Amino acid sequence: MMRRGWRVRGGGLSLRSGRVRIVTTDPGGAVVYDSGWRPNVTTVYAAAMVAGWMTGRNNTGYNPAPPPNMMELGTGSGTPSDTDTGLFAPVAATLQQVSTMGQENGSPQTAQWVCQYYGTANNAGTYTEVGLFDTNGNMWGHLMESITLTSGLSTTITWQKPCSTS
Repeated sequence: MMRRGWRVRGGGLSLRSGRVRIVTTDPGGAVVYDSGWRPNVTTVYAAAMVAGWMTGRNNTGYNPAPPPNMMELGTGSGTPSDTDTGLFAPVAATLQQVSTMGQENGSPQTAQWVCQYYGTANNAGTYTEVGLFDTNGNMWGHLMESITLTSGLSTTITWQKPCSTS
């Protein structure tokens, strides 16, 4: 049965949609905003890259496919789709490398990326979407969510992609 991401009928490996959490804190570390976990869309490109890595196709030789390691915010509107290749209205000044990536602590079947945005006069404002990308600009995931960057506050975006056998 096909759902967001990919799944083999009757069981097998599943790359589920995943989830994103946005937390804003003040300089003292107090939580000002917590979105809770929000579901996101995994792109067809992401599923194809994972399948390629599992078969050894995309991780060796000329022009290997890199893993996702960037996040970008946008101001667009619409409904994310697994065929998306970019944000609806990306804001180039918000593209930045994730601060950490790897397996979630205590959950080796969950990949996790964390990106920290510090609100400054240059990026303060409200955004409506966030994307997970690799260094070649290929989109791995897309989420529509209100994200406000406020000068002096820190906003942490945690993106998780669980894999399961079911």
